Amino acid sequence: MPANTGPRHEKPRHTTASARALEGVIVPASIASAAVLAGALIGIPVVIGGNASSPAVGCGELAVILDTIRTVESGGDYTAPPNRGGASGAYQYIDSTWDGSGGYPSAYLAPPEVQDARAASDVEAVLADFGDVAFVPVVWYWPRAATDPTQLDIVPMPNAGNRLTVREYQTHWLAVYESKRAASPPDTCFAPATADGYALPIDKALIDADPSMLDQPHHDYPAIDLMLPEGTPIYAVRGGTVARITNFTHNCWRVSLCESTCGIGLSVDGDDGARYVYCHGSRANGLTVGDPVSAGQLLMWSGDTGRSGAPHLHLEIKVNGEQVCPQPLLRQIYGSSSVRSGACWF
Repeated sequence: MPANTGPRHEKPRHTTASARALEGVIVPASIASAAVLAGALIGIPVVIGGNASSPAVGCGELAVILDTIRTVESGGDYTAPPNRGGASGAYQYIDSTWDGSGGYPSAYLAPPEVQDARAASDVEAVLADFGDVAFVPVVWYWPRAATDPTQLDIVPMPNAGNRLTVREYQTHWLAVYESKRAASPPDTCFAPATADGYALPIDKALIDADPSMLDQPHHDYPAIDLMLPEGTPIYAVRGGTVARITNFTHNCWRVSLCESTCGIGLSVDGDDGARYVYCHGSRANGLTVGDPVSAGQLLMWSGDTGRSGAPHLHLEIKVNGEQVCPQPLLRQIYGSSSVRSGACWF
């Protein structure tokens, strides 16, 4: 069927409301299934059917959600031009919501990795606000329905081409989500590892878009800061054992205390003898101290917690307790030998 001509995707209006705001109306993701979806939520007809898109960002739960959005919204077409409502790209952003992300005036002009990263950030914000994936399709298209049940059975902006009610659309969206979740269980999440057992800490496509990020020096000691949109999947560079976990969910500069400069983060004692430290996440992947991890395993999602000035991954590598520069190793894993000479910090 043709792509929706409605004004996708309206800017999410993030609130602090919880699922209780629609208690008895919304279907929790944990029980969403064909048997119960008749009571579910949201609507907008984008692509009903179409070609299923394969996950383009990372893996795990976030990748399943993004894959669902792409499939329903555009059939996975990153180059989808503006429709009648002005929405474009794989996730069907209107220009005013896209707001020049990545330096591109419209979503369809941006490469897949930029579209994926922007959508991932928005999905993470919805999950943080509402705590349930069933709200993603609601906020994605018609945010007011997330806190106002009277909006559930209307067709939003039918003059723009929409033909499903909010409730009908969410029913379809969650059915697609459940089928994809069954095909790609979120707990089986790994980035490709090299033959000698190392993996990149972020999706390779993000580095392809800007390889110079692997040459960036740290400000005052050996480490690297990879600037990333919030919600970017972070993977283990090396397998080993979780040695430490921090769970400070605030940004130190925005609150009057700083319980952990790392924020949401963890340290892994690698089976190569090094310790790998990952900081400033937005959400962890449920690991505990003592858990084994494999190279490329999903550890967390990037964020802005702890002593952080902007969303990014802070990565440290320590050998015999001494910090060493991560840049040469990351360049080697990436497959490039061009490392800037000199110290990796100012």
